[in-house]
Amino acid sequence: MFNPQMTIAAILAVITSLSIGFYSGQDWATTKADAEKVEMMVLLQEKVEQERVRADELSKALSIAEGRIITKTVEVIKYVPKFTTGKPCLDAAAVSLLQPGSGQGFQKPASAPDAESAAPAASDTDIAYWIADANNLYETCAVRLNTLIDFEASE
Repeated sequence: MFNPQMTIAAILAVITSLSIGFYSGQDWATTKADAEKVEMMVLLQEKVEQERVRADELSKALSIAEGRIITKTVEVIKYVPKFTTGKPCLDAAAVSLLQPGSGQGFQKPASAPDAESAAPAASDTDIAYWIADANNLYETCAVRLNTLIDFEASE
């Protein structure tokens, strides 16, 4: 015999069952997605830590190399007076020509500088100090660039 109340109850039971299944499935999917996000974050944190350790190692090696360069430069500078005479070897016009300019490349002086306004002459001692400083700057730059290249190349 047809019982409308039983039919309605059965329909409500099916709808409830489907709703519970849908929401629990959605919850499972959300939980799985959250678990994947957490796993991805853990992997990223491990990668960041590995990169930090590698960067620290390269930074330490760079500091040691820069220390060696400074020590070498100090030693060279210490011996410059012993092996130079202090006599001028570049006159004022040459020193003026070699002074750092405006960054626009080589520019020949309009006229030869007069003796009063010219830069002082450079002795062999001055040039030796300049070379020691230039070597220091070059070697420091080179070791920094090489360390940066090593960091980028090992990725």
